Amino acid sequence: MSLTTFLQRSLASKVPAGWQSSHEVPLLSKELEKRLGFSPRADVLLKNAALDRRIWIEFEISRADPAANHLKFAVGHLFFAQPSGDAFVSMVSHHVAAGRTNLGATAVILMRRLGMQAY
Repeated sequence: MSLTTFLQRSLASKVPAGWQSSHEVPLLSKELEKRLGFSPRADVLLKNAALDRRIWIEFEISRADPAANHLKFAVGHLFFAQPSGDAFVSMVSHHVAAGRTNLGATAVILMRRLGMQAY
């Protein structure tokens, strides 16, 4: 089992009352995904229908490019704005190189400048 799968299952087993957990959830329409050529998917999506809130959680555990997925979400936001009750949360593993971690953190700042709730 991968670390991402472990984290997805762990979060799903501990969601607060009223919340639901799903994983690998597409956040754009199939049509827009096809047009853009990529599909931003939340590693974990926590949803509370009664509060009209969703939390998109992105785990960056690979040493590749922790900002690539952030930018997919940001570009998606340009075409289909993040709903006001949604928030993007990025979690970067401590073993990712400092420069790449900083790039991910800077991507979150960029997402905020675009009007997204991002952390």
